[in-house]
Amino acid sequence: MTRNEYATYLRSDHWRAVKQRYRNSKMPKRCLICKNAKYELHHRSYRRLGNERLHDLVPLCRACHQATHDHLKRHASGRTTLFTAHKKRRIVWRKGARPSPSI
Repeated sequence: MTRNEYATYLRSDHWRAVKQRYRNSKMPKRCLICKNAKYELHHRSYRRLGNERLHDLVPLCRACHQATHDHLKRHASGRTTLFTAHKKRRIVWRKGARPSPSI
């Protein structure tokens, strides 16, 4: 999928419905890193893009979301899924970890 196709997907009715499903769920509603109440949904993996499961998504504030993407560009292959966790005001990336609603 190209960047333009992905941008179009993020403006689609389907993506709006996915975000609404997430908001109505018991999934975390704050940035998992800094606990900011304003969040965006980050895809942990793009394998099911267009058919996302809620656990494929992680709430991140804009700044932490950007930091995550910057890290992925520098360090990860296209197939690596990463999870971010806040630890002593640093962002720690761990390969293959799953988000926990308690974080």
